[in-house]
Amino acid sequence: MAPPSNRAERRGSDRVAKKAAKKAAKKATKRGGPVPAVAIEHAAFDYAREVVDGERIACRWVKLACERFIRDLGRCDIRFDVAAADRAIGFMETFRHYKGEWAGQRMKLEAWQKFVISNIFGWKWVESGLRRFKYAHIEVPRKNGKTLLAAGIAL
Repeated sequence: MAPPSNRAERRGSDRVAKKAAKKAAKKATKRGGPVPAVAIEHAAFDYAREVVDGERIACRWVKLACERFIRDLGRCDIRFDVAAADRAIGFMETFRHYKGEWAGQRMKLEAWQKFVISNIFGWKWVESGLRRFKYAHIEVPRKNGKTLLAAGIAL
């Protein structure tokens, strides 16, 4: 095929090439796509990786949240602030049980709770430094640590 002769033809072929590249990049990052080269040492990343790899059983919505977490590590407009996430987790782990057989002992957060807290407090906008998420919708069955989670987030 002969190279495009005029400017309009060249522009059209550039558009097609850009569109194809964008589509391929989008397809690569969809479910089951490659994990970005950026990896961090954090409980939230470990949890997300385990869910995505199938090592930890999770529902469809949790899998999608974990895939988004891993995919977002490669974005340029947001960053994951490990210190902010660890500060929120550390604060919640200073709480103590107040009744029952564990009364007086410090609370230990489960992996899913650390993932939720890290998502809420760890993601920041690069430009402003403000938190990415202001609201979170969390559905958890009874007797799974909702009160601790809600109290820690509220404080």
